[in-house]
Amino acid sequence: MTVKSVAIIGFGEGGRYLAESLKANSNLAIAAQDAGLSNPDVAKQLQAEAQALDVDLHAQVGAWLLGFDVVFSLVPGTVAVEVATLAAAHMKPGSIFVDLNSITGDMVRDAARPISHAGLRMVDGSVLGNFQGGNKVPVLLVGDGATEVENLMPADRFIVDIIAGEVGDASAIKMLRSVLMKGLEALCVECLVAAEKQGVTETLFQAFKDLDERPFVRTLEIMTVTHIVHAERRMKEVERVSSVLEKDGVRGLMTEATYKLFKNTVDSGIRPDDGKVRPLPETLAMLDTIYSTSSS
Repeated sequence: MTVKSVAIIGFGEGGRYLAESLKANSNLAIAAQDAGLSNPDVAKQLQAEAQALDVDLHAQVGAWLLGFDVVFSLVPGTVAVEVATLAAAHMKPGSIFVDLNSITGDMVRDAARPISHAGLRMVDGSVLGNFQGGNKVPVLLVGDGATEVENLMPADRFIVDIIAGEVGDASAIKMLRSVLMKGLEALCVECLVAAEKQGVTETLFQAFKDLDERPFVRTLEIMTVTHIVHAERRMKEVERVSSVLEKDGVRGLMTEATYKLFKNTVDSGIRPDDGKVRPLPETLAMLDTIYSTSSS
């Protein structure tokens, strides 16, 4: 299918970035919808932003979608399934619905049902970065129409990877990634607040330079495979960290959780008698015995 027109449901930061990217690299007809148009406090700003990008802006999802080949959804996760249902009632047969929302794989599969029933094509898209900072935005795609969507997204604005699997798999990967990335964000808040109180923030940044010497994924693997063997020593270090935070008047919510996890590993008694680090698959199998809910 030759894509000549694109609709964007949700004209927030992500929707505007997408519209700007598509306009800069093509002659696509683009329209958007945003519920904010019903709010006088934000409507004027939304209209100005849409006009600057030559985007027709609508207040509601409706019959106007019939004229578009591809429809992107970038809305709050709480309404993602509802939006897919509404859009399915108005899109033309054979057109593509692209869910780029931060929702679970099961939610994407729920959204796909009305799309499929309406004779439409469904693409599950997972945005792995953010729309700020000037870097290319990584996106995972899966589903019928993923290739057409990839061809729409300019290579100077997006890094697109079409993965094998089914609709829902891309969003499931994003959720797993968020376990780490959102936890890391919380740790940054806790760590840097304490560093600023001590007046050592910039020096601390320098102390992290060793992390640049190997790929991030390799660092994650090393931390995981050494966890069981060194959990007790690290638990004691975390206990000392907790006392430092308390002295500085910083709430160590993440540090407290970290201590509990290390202690749980220590108390489980899964540390090998020979004290040797095991390969990642074996390590994960051992950890599964104490961290899977089915094991508790």
